[in-house]
Amino acid sequence: MIEGKRVSIFPSVGKEMLIVYLNEFSDEGGEVFDAMGKVGISGVSLVAMDNLDWNVDMVPWDFPPDFKGGAAGYLSLMGEKIIPKCEEFTGKSSRAIVGYSLAGLFSLYALISSDLFSYHGSVSGSLWFPGFSDYVLSSQLKGKSKGVYISLGDKEAGRGKGYMKVVGEQTSSISSSVKDADIPLIFEYNEGNHFTRPVARTVKGIKWLSNRAKEDVCFGK
Repeated sequence: MIEGKRVSIFPSVGKEMLIVYLNEFSDEGGEVFDAMGKVGISGVSLVAMDNLDWNVDMVPWDFPPDFKGGAAGYLSLMGEKIIPKCEEFTGKSSRAIVGYSLAGLFSLYALISSDLFSYHGSVSGSLWFPGFSDYVLSSQLKGKSKGVYISLGDKEAGRGKGYMKVVGEQTSSISSSVKDADIPLIFEYNEGNHFTRPVARTVKGIKWLSNRAKEDVCFGK
């Protein structure tokens, strides 16, 4: 436990070359790590953070009545306490941050707001969040990441009401902004709605990022 956050470390199979930090909603870290092994991901340690104040820690600014922006404070906690403590156990390697839903929003907020991570994954991210697309567009992204993975369910785009209805458009716009900054990126659709196979989708993103990291190691980047 670190300041109320539960942190679980799943050591890599094989020589470690990447540490993936996963902000999780309901203690799915073990399931994600098991699934990583089943699809042949090796050399990747997983650090899962749980017991989060989801509508505070994962969002960049207030959006009443449900959201109170606390992402900056949580990101500072990661950099100052969580990551240093974890690296006492894992050693130091390249870092990726991955998240689903609001945690996917946080992953891209971390891309803009810090240099803690080299790779970033937003899986079915809540990129409908008001003002976030404009925030990305107005930010300096060049050199901020070695690889970004973004995905969305094909039944999420254009569905729902209000802000949720624009998630496809906003996700596409954000992906274009990242790509225009010469950051290696993949944006893909997965079959289903927001709640379809979240673990499998998350692992798919981790696999793409781990392959990017392996290529970068091979080419000395």
